[in-house]
Amino acid sequence: MLGQEIISPLEARRVLADLEAQRRAAEARQVDLAAERQRIAFDASTGGAAARKTLDALTKEAIGAGLEIDNLDHALVEARRRVGQADEEARLAALRARARQARDQLAELRQQGDAAGAALAAFGAAFAGFLGIADDVRKLGMGGPGRELVLVNVRRVIQSELLQFHLQTEVIAPSERRTLGDLVTTWANQIEARIADALGDDQQEAA
Repeated sequence: MLGQEIISPLEARRVLADLEAQRRAAEARQVDLAAERQRIAFDASTGGAAARKTLDALTKEAIGAGLEIDNLDHALVEARRRVGQADEEARLAALRARARQARDQLAELRQQGDAAGAALAAFGAAFAGFLGIADDVRKLGMGGPGRELVLVNVRRVIQSELLQFHLQTEVIAPSERRTLGDLVTTWANQIEARIADALGDDQQEAA
């Protein structure tokens, strides 16, 4: 039998299978002994000296076989306990390995989270600046989108970006998805064209 040391689940199951095979063999031998005893019991009990001697030997062996089965049953209880123990140790070892991997990634997780937070804050500040400048340009009579139009379109851009994280609150068809850069380029080009029209004479002189 094994000592109390922790063994692998594979080894623990190998030992269990070996003990189960031993028990099956012992049980089969017990059945054979019972058959042999039954065969000669009458002769042994009615004066046959040789039969009596054989029956006594078979009886002794049958008692031993029964005890062996009993011992193997106890061994099987312990073997099954050790299989469970080995499985639990393997589970804990795998858990600890995953925990170490997660610990190794924790610093980068914090860094990426902080970067995402900073990016959101930077977006908020930059977008506020964009709205302010757009308002100023519009007040100068150089066109550009109204604030409500900007907000509607940027909201759709944000929804499109959030699709990959399943954080969107509305579904945007692929054909309607735009990047913020696309929107800004379109709006800036419109404003630039309006400015060019307003500066038409100055531009020609500069050329």
